[in-house]
Amino acid sequence: MTHRYDEAVRYFTAAIERAPKRADVRIMRAEALDALGRNGDARHELEDVVKLDPKSTLPHLHLGLMDLRAGQLPQAEQHLRDAIRIDPKLAEAHNQLAVVLALEGRHEESVAAARTAVELKPDVAAAHGNLGSALARMGRLDEAIAEYRRSLALDPLFIASRYNLVGALLRQSRSGEAIPEAQALVAQDPKNSKAWELLLGALVMSGRRPEAVLEAQRAQAGGITLSPDVLESLRDRSR
Repeated sequence: MTHRYDEAVRYFTAAIERAPKRADVRIMRAEALDALGRNGDARHELEDVVKLDPKSTLPHLHLGLMDLRAGQLPQAEQHLRDAIRIDPKLAEAHNQLAVVLALEGRHEESVAAARTAVELKPDVAAAHGNLGSALARMGRLDEAIAEYRRSLALDPLFIASRYNLVGALLRQSRSGEAIPEAQALVAQDPKNSKAWELLLGALVMSGRRPEAVLEAQRAQAGGITLSPDVLESLRDRSR
């Protein structure tokens, strides 16, 4: 894969030499550089594009994502807001801004940004999942669960929303609803101990401890390491 990105950088560099003002080609070179881990070079390229084409949203969006990955939240927020200023209907910028605001602890603003993203692109599973997470952080679990379900209706394989759905249902002690969702998680992500532990927790909460013990044995037979707390919850204390 690295070899392909190296080739891409060479290809885009040659194209830029022929047409140095092609902002779209510079953005593609920046993406290839970023994929190679050459983040400084990618950043310089994107900053050049901002000067070359001040009305383009893409360099601000990419810079915002790079700053978000680096944990530079104020800078990420500024770049994403710059993208939104240029194009208020850019749903992905609102969606990523919601993530930044949540990390900054600004949860009401995060909900507002995530809701705007959903209104702009109602058919994007990730946007509904992000709105669900923003609502859950504020304790608005009924609304969060509804958004996770909308996300999964759009994309049943969007696993982040299913993990979050199970967690939200368990927080409300709705273990009966959580069990089939957790079973779907285990089927989709069988090597992840978190999926198994959510299933076991839902079964125990529902009073189905013997079934939980059998599932734990199945997980361990498949090489899954379960946490000591989960194993302790499976003990029969009636003896």
